[in-house]
Amino acid sequence: MTAATSRSKPFAWSYSALNQFENCARQYYHTKIAKDFPEIEHDANNWGKQVHKALAARVKHCTPLPTSMARWEDWGEWAREGLGEQEILEVEQQLAITQQIEPCAYFARTVDPWFRTVLDVMRIDGPCARIIDWKTGKNVDENSDQLLLAATVVFAHYPNVQRCQCQFVWLQHGNHTEQAFFRKDLMPFWVRTMPRVERMRHAIRTGEFPCRPSGLCKKHCGVRTCEYFGRGQY
Repeated sequence: MTAATSRSKPFAWSYSALNQFENCARQYYHTKIAKDFPEIEHDANNWGKQVHKALAARVKHCTPLPTSMARWEDWGEWAREGLGEQEILEVEQQLAITQQIEPCAYFARTVDPWFRTVLDVMRIDGPCARIIDWKTGKNVDENSDQLLLAATVVFAHYPNVQRCQCQFVWLQHGNHTEQAFFRKDLMPFWVRTMPRVERMRHAIRTGEFPCRPSGLCKKHCGVRTCEYFGRGQY
């Protein structure tokens, strides 16, 4: 598929956008660029947004969770445990970097944001940082690339930070997984990640967004003009 795209808009990406593009470039084009078909919203997605909003208020302002989420109060307390007086605590923190891995505002105008991310919980204590990502779905193998991207923007915005502890919290399963990163981890990461990002940038530049049919076509895609729309497994 070839689509007309704007070549004047600077290329920018996020982990979720890259993931969607790799799952199906055509769906990504229609929902994120052309925006002529809406993304399919499921109850699980809406519930996840509510949980993230409630946990943000719980961690930042100690606001009690709604009754339907009360079972996660301990996680809210865990996220604040040992918080120091001089320690930085932020929730739903929007951060961005340029292609040169320099810090910039999320919606910067004087420079072009290249990568954007939102951190559910971020704590900065001197040379150490901690990132928490709330997960409301199934417990799957954690993606170290997603964690390293989060660590990258923290390292860029906080030059004194040398170590970043990244944690996925699997709320439905009552456990968490974690991984620590250091500044020295970044170069090998970008060497293997840039080809993936370049394929996405190339598609946007050329307007070529091929379809990748899968079982998701049946109920999880709203691109009705696609020949695989509503079809089953492949």
